[in-house]
Amino acid sequence: MTILLDEVIARIVEFRDQRNWAQFHNAKDLALGLSPACDSMCYKEVVS
Repeated sequence: MTILLDEVIARIVEFRDQRNWAQFHNAKDLALGLSPACDSMCYKEVVS
């Protein structure tokens, strides 16, 4: 499955906007915050 970076950013911004978090977080900060969680999920998928 290939997901373009623009699509990932759009999904993150949509997630943020649904929760009215724009006042606290920009797309860059959200992406950095999601990075450890994504790493953990990817690792579990590879190990399984």
